[in-house]
Amino acid sequence: MADRAGLGMDQSELEHLKPIYELYMEYTAMVHSINFGSEEMVVEFHPD
Repeated sequence: MADRAGLGMDQSELEHLKPIYELYMEYTAMVHSINFGSEEMVVEFHPD
């Protein structure tokens, strides 16, 4: 992934960042597993 982004990282840098990538992979899997159903989603902002 780092090579595709053009970051040019060496193996030690990749090993250092690997735990962060793995953490985000878990969160991404959780988000993609949510079934929101067919309801319309609305986001509202109410400034105080």
